[in-house]
Amino acid sequence: MSSVADEAAAVVAAAAAAAQAAAQAASSSVVSQQYDIAAPATIMAGEEYTKHFATVRKNPVDFNTWALLLNASASEKYEAIVQAFDAFLSYYPFCYGYWKKYADHTQRNASANGLGPEAVIAVYERGVAAVPHSVDMWAHYCNFMSSLTMERTTVEAVRAVYRRAVAVVGSAPLANANKINQLWNSLLRFELEVSKDATQVAEVCPVVSLHAG
Repeated sequence: MSSVADEAAAVVAAAAAAAQAAAQAASSSVVSQQYDIAAPATIMAGEEYTKHFATVRKNPVDFNTWALLLNASASEKYEAIVQAFDAFLSYYPFCYGYWKKYADHTQRNASANGLGPEAVIAVYERGVAAVPHSVDMWAHYCNFMSSLTMERTTVEAVRAVYRRAVAVVGSAPLANANKINQLWNSLLRFELEVSKDATQVAEVCPVVSLHAG
């Protein structure tokens, strides 16, 4: 069991390190406002995908065409999805909903492409690094981690993500009160139903009660 725990912890740590580097690069790009949408790699893709990619390369502020490109990528191979989302998110890193869509695509395509949950974790890590104060982004990440069976992760790895989430957004402004309550309640359910750790439950319960009040 310790080897599984070590492996899961290493996956999360590696993903977090990679995401931090990606976030620093994205931040630098945002500050400079200098963008260069790379030419798409040689990937067999449909006419619609290719057309929209050519358009956003010429005019990367055309958000509507980006949306069309990302929609078109859904019917393409996974490498085309990666190419489109990486290009879009290098330009619009704060669009947290698209990080979620990217993670969903990765999860759906994981088995067919020989990928494990670490590929999805890597996308979520990039997402929370890009928009660290998004309650929604952290909630999606926590929900994914808690959905994994214990054969694919560990209690410690899931708890670590929850704890990072509540440390960053657990005391966010009251405008997000409902979402924050849901995040704390999700953590409590995890500790009650999965970890069944009385010490952790006792630690979380007062905070949940405080937010509920």
